[in-house]
Amino acid sequence: MILTDADTRGWRTVRRYAVPAPMIHRATERRLAGDWRGACSAADVAVDLDLSRIKSRFGTTAAARVEQDLQHFAPDLLRWHLPRRPSTGHTALSPRRLSVLARYRDDLILVVGSPRTGYGRQQLRLFLAAEPLTSRPSQTHRDDSGHEPCTWHMAVDRDLPRHVWDARHAGELLSWYGLGPGPHDHLVGDLHDTERFVRAWAELGVDVPQRQVQINRHMALGFWYRLPEIVRAVRDAATTTPGQVVAGWRDQSYLSFTPAGGGRLAMDFYTYTPRDAYVPLERLGLPLDALLIHLGLIDPDHLHPLIHAALFPSATASPAGPPRPGRPSADPVRVRCGGAWHEVRWVGGRVHIPHSEQEQQRETMLVTFGGSRSGCFAAKTAMENGPAGLPRSPRNDTDFPDPWAATVSVTPAVPQAPPVRPARQARLPRRLTEQRRDLMRLALHGDTEGVVSLLDAGVSAHTRDHRGRTLLHFMAHLRDLTLLARLLAEGLDADGADVAGVTPLVAAAYGMGDLAVIRALIAAGARQDATVGSTGEPITAWLETARPDVFAAIADLQDSAAITARLHWRRQMAESARAHAAWLSRHP
Repeated sequence: MILTDADTRGWRTVRRYAVPAPMIHRATERRLAGDWRGACSAADVAVDLDLSRIKSRFGTTAAARVEQDLQHFAPDLLRWHLPRRPSTGHTALSPRRLSVLARYRDDLILVVGSPRTGYGRQQLRLFLAAEPLTSRPSQTHRDDSGHEPCTWHMAVDRDLPRHVWDARHAGELLSWYGLGPGPHDHLVGDLHDTERFVRAWAELGVDVPQRQVQINRHMALGFWYRLPEIVRAVRDAATTTPGQVVAGWRDQSYLSFTPAGGGRLAMDFYTYTPRDAYVPLERLGLPLDALLIHLGLIDPDHLHPLIHAALFPSATASPAGPPRPGRPSADPVRVRCGGAWHEVRWVGGRVHIPHSEQEQQRETMLVTFGGSRSGCFAAKTAMENGPAGLPRSPRNDTDFPDPWAATVSVTPAVPQAPPVRPARQARLPRRLTEQRRDLMRLALHGDTEGVVSLLDAGVSAHTRDHRGRTLLHFMAHLRDLTLLARLLAEGLDADGADVAGVTPLVAAAYGMGDLAVIRALIAAGARQDATVGSTGEPITAWLETARPDVFAAIADLQDSAAITARLHWRRQMAESARAHAAWLSRHP
């Protein structure tokens, strides 16, 4: 794995938020009690397999092997290890990936699927699959064993090592990399400039063209730490297979080596040319958490207990786990306004600025006529509405529908307020930016206890993130009806859309939220004729097709507007199908 400075900083943030300590404690408690389904529920892993059906189809022995593995399945540990892309600033799981946990036979494979979208609920799905584990199958089917192809998984991670998910093998983390307990004084580090980088390789008989190397402190950190062992493995491969040797990682980062004469090798970066031999380097690195500790980026006391036990087998004290959110400062925020410094503060869940009602009305009128907010007014807008931006468009035609990039068509019942100005004109003070980011990251990863603690400490329930989403948009992640009732009592709008037009109901339904949350939002007045996606499909029509069990369970709550929107959508689709058929008949 290639790790840059941005990666390591991002992984430090991931370790703080992505697997909350309460989740670890609850999942561990249920696993040690022999309740593997309870452990999965605590770690937000949906279980989609039936042991009785496995027994009837594959026999008692196969079912017993599956059940034994499930008894020791540590879903929180798996969540800790699964791929993410922290260098982009996101802490969410890499979406649409399929990870193979165990193979019992070609048609009986235990797998875990990651969420469909990066911003949706961070729920994993545990189910059975069969070969071929294609990323993009030609058609969807489900046989009598309950298998289904990976219709929305864009990548397949083959055969994860057992220490990633099996509590019985968690202590094998270091041995899998060929390392023993620390300290690892033999590691090669500090190669963050071109001269040291080239010299370190040259001392081991590898020539690196200096014109192709631009090393700086943002370049890779982790994958040079076992440089002599990497070179030794490449030389062994070159001895048995003359020609070009490529060494690489599963993340498709490659190094190319060719003979340079005199027993030396020449190295190049990121080449995708044909090769004579391939050397996998997954085991010639450092465990990610060991690297973060080595760099001083995380405290060993904040590790997952099973990771801590693997890295420090002689330790007697159990770690505390990822840190909990601190208490935010209640001091007012100073904002530059009209050449002077003003104090902006939260009062009763609302923003108070030192300006009269008349001044605020005048500012609103200026914005209505195309002006921009500034000073206290910009800070108030950003604190209450989020610094508005533009909706994200799909990268390409292969992207799956993203609810956060969707357009929700809702006909307003009352005239709307002036549009929020773009982010550059509605900036949030730095301290409140960090506070908002902390709150929303906790919500993204389902840390209900952390969110409630910040709200109790004075953080406003009306806080919006950089996309204009409130905590109601994260109810699919938080799954707590008590918190939902509290937010509604605080005055949050059950129909309040973000800057992309996504309402909390659309976010909960499309984001695989629980039925109880969806019903509670509808009961609170959320409009059911909102549409998801650029096609304008009503959310109830989408539920009828994609989540028929949820659609059936909310049938008693549907209103006439939802039924009308759904019928109109069906007519549109029927007319489109007829027009397409007519065109095909004219153009055979």
